[in-house]
Amino acid sequence: MVLLCRTVAGRLRRRKRTLEYTSNKEISRNDTTPGVPDVLYYLPEGRGGKPDLLHSVPDDKISYVESQLIEKQEANEHFEYFQYVMDSLDLEKPTHWREGLQLYHKLVSVSVSGA
Repeated sequence: MVLLCRTVAGRLRRRKRTLEYTSNKEISRNDTTPGVPDVLYYLPEGRGGKPDLLHSVPDDKISYVESQLIEKQEANEHFEYFQYVMDSLDLEKPTHWREGLQLYHKLVSVSVSGA
């Protein structure tokens, strides 16, 4: 179980580093600011983007594209592991933030000590 905790923690660290790296990439050589990709995506008007560029797509085209998709159902490994740990330790979901904090500390101590 400790090995599984370390594996999951390692994956989370690698994903976080990747996210930080991609968020800080340069978009243009002239005006670079860390986090610009998020800003451009969520608030394009703030960076000189044009508003109201939303185009409607007919239902028949949407249906065609949906029929061509091959979806792979990915299991949420983090949630499944969390459920496994909660069930193994007979823990319940918190109903108050203090219970959530106690649960967090319990899970951290289990991940460090393995028991």
